Amino acid sequence: MDPWQRFTQQPWWPLFQVAAVTLLLAAAVDILLALGSRQWAVVAQSLNLIFSWGLLVAVVAGIGLGALGAHICEHWQTQVYLNLASLWALVLCLSVALIVKTLLPFLPHPLFSLSYGTILGIVIGTFWRSRSHWR
Repeated sequence: MDPWQRFTQQPWWPLFQVAAVTLLLAAAVDILLALGSRQWAVVAQSLNLIFSWGLLVAVVAGIGLGALGAHICEHWQTQVYLNLASLWALVLCLSVALIVKTLLPFLPHPLFSLSYGTILGIVIGTFWRSRSHWR
């Protein structure tokens, strides 16, 4: 089967649903972090210390997003057969959902924002969590 046909035959709608649920949970964490940093000085100081690590925080946040997306896909979307192609499709869906979340002006994004490190982390987290489905 040629690559374009495999690409078009992916279960896009269920994968986008998984990505939406994953990013809704990430948005909830971002909102809680933003509210916590406004209410308590210790939370704000802790976040400033954590965010000073830069790229490492973005990669770790992306790993969490990718692993959560793969976990939700394995346990919630049972009609999706996970293999190498569908995992790459999940990475694409999570990335598109992250772009949409970042573009929404009313959502804070202190932790989960669009960056190279976050996308790299999504790839690592998705394939690390679903390593048994690579074949």
